[in-house]
Amino acid sequence: MEMSKVCPNCGKEYEPKFAEKSDAPEGSIYREQHQTGICSNECWNEWLGGGDE
Repeated sequence: MEMSKVCPNCGKEYEPKFAEKSDAPEGSIYREQHQTGICSNECWNEWLGGGDE
């Protein structure tokens, strides 16, 4: 079952770590992969312009 996505921030093609959003831990990048398509925490921080704490 292929479910690759393309990150809207970096353009990288990747497969989400969890097959279903409901399987991913709440508040994790793994849920965001299903909701927004962002591939990693680094891309999430870059996309939002934060995360430097």
